[in-house]
Amino acid sequence: MMYVVQGWRSRASTTLLRGLAVYVTVVACYCILPGANGQGSTSPCDPLPDSAEWCADISRDLCHVDGAVGRAIQGACPSTCQSCMVGGEALDKVIQEGGTVEYRTGFVLPDPLRESTSESTQQGWDIWLEKSGALSTGIPVGAGFLRVNHTTAIVPSTPDCDAYYRAAKNLIDVHKIQAAVIVHHNCKTNLSMTYSEAGVVHFVQAGTPLLTTDGRPYVNKYSWFVHVDSNEYPRLFLKKTKFSGATKVAVVWWKGHDWTSTSAKYLIDTTLEPMDMELVYSYGWGVEQGGSQLSSNSDGSVYQEGYNTDVWDTMLREAVASGADVLVGYTIGEGASIMKRMKALGISFRGVFLTVGPTLPSWSQLLGADGDLVVSPAQWDVSLHTPCFMFGSAQQYGAEFEQRFGHPPDYTSAASTAAGLFLQLGIQMYNSVSPDMILAGLQTMS
Repeated sequence: MMYVVQGWRSRASTTLLRGLAVYVTVVACYCILPGANGQGSTSPCDPLPDSAEWCADISRDLCHVDGAVGRAIQGACPSTCQSCMVGGEALDKVIQEGGTVEYRTGFVLPDPLRESTSESTQQGWDIWLEKSGALSTGIPVGAGFLRVNHTTAIVPSTPDCDAYYRAAKNLIDVHKIQAAVIVHHNCKTNLSMTYSEAGVVHFVQAGTPLLTTDGRPYVNKYSWFVHVDSNEYPRLFLKKTKFSGATKVAVVWWKGHDWTSTSAKYLIDTTLEPMDMELVYSYGWGVEQGGSQLSSNSDGSVYQEGYNTDVWDTMLREAVASGADVLVGYTIGEGASIMKRMKALGISFRGVFLTVGPTLPSWSQLLGADGDLVVSPAQWDVSLHTPCFMFGSAQQYGAEFEQRFGHPPDYTSAASTAAGLFLQLGIQMYNSVSPDMILAGLQTMS
């Protein structure tokens, strides 16, 4: 596994290259070698003079090339690297013959110092790598095994979609990844387009559709969504509130997050009218007003106000004045502050729907009764009664995760683990690393 870090220093031992990137090599170069029984097997490169360096160069820069060029490269490899990877068909053949192959994965993460979910996302992937055997003996595939070589790219603290694009292109062109995970809502369509153009299977950890800049759906054959469409949750909530007689809706959201903005727009544009519900108020607050914190207290043990509450007071009063009896808020951490102001102002609605904040363990601890009677969707929670072929159950997964990393998993951790499981099951269904066969395998199971 290799971390490619831009503008952030890893906790592990690192080597700084011209101040541009940090490389932490966890898994050495592995090549497909002729086994004692005539079948292919994977072993560290033979330490003969120059052979390891040659193999590493071939594996990094020249493998995965199909056609005549690929065969010429393969023929030029020394005996220690007789079968550098030249595409899915070659890897499938090695697997069918009982060999072990290397399969390369990668994803782009925001700077962990800026985005708190980056660490949990990485940990969710890591526990799948460890539990599945992908880093050691390999994942059983047909008669052979598949060993995963993973690269994580960290974008700077002030990323834009160009930064995500460059990082993804580096994963494709330099690290030759065959599968990717899109772990962040921002720039997800840009990343999907980049991976699709390269024929890279990618798993999308976002509950909203891929949309182009002009709002049209982006459809491609290489993406697979990890989450259920998150637009389904407010629809079910509104269905229940309508049954109780509440039909006038206020929709509010933070403009600083792609998911919150996209979800609010989808709800306003496509959900309310077919349900015969009326949008009476809408408001999106600026980037500077939002954030991920529930409380400005350093250790999160006591609630301390971290937001400009004048914004909430004006918003809530305007929503009430408009006649709204239902409040739908696409929030990250701001929900706690909004709930505090609702109580302070004596404002109530027939139904309140807030995202993210109420699902966090510290919500009840910080707010107490002020945080009650709020509906909040959760993509995953450790209390769910769901079976898992690898971990047994959500509870067992939570216990193993906490033992490994010292804290319980959250939904971002579980989503990364799920992406790894999807990849594994897709490959194992038809014993193939071909992108088309992986996705066909997932379609068969679904």
